[in-house]
Amino acid sequence: MTAAEMKELVLQKGLKVAAKDVDIVTTGTMGAMCSSGAVVNVGHSDPPMKMEKAWINDVEVCHPGAAVDLYIGATIMDAKRPFLYGGGHVIEDLVRGRRWS
Repeated sequence: MTAAEMKELVLQKGLKVAAKDVDIVTTGTMGAMCSSGAVVNVGHSDPPMKMEKAWINDVEVCHPGAAVDLYIGATIMDAKRPFLYGGGHVIEDLVRGRRWS
């Protein structure tokens, strides 16, 4: 049941009935939230190297400590293009198979 359907049910049958009859209500947003993101494993290089900071398409990504893992926060912004490009765009580019730098 969606949040809108739950609201309608509460209006029609009351809160007690709705709470008794409904187990799950789904909600969603139309944009990235602060906890949204993706973990990317970039693989080992030859020769091996250690990452301390990393960027994908000029968007800084977090290096959580594993040797070749990066976390792309969906709400992080490109310092050069704030509000125009950011982590959510990087994730979309990766999913779509677009080239990244």
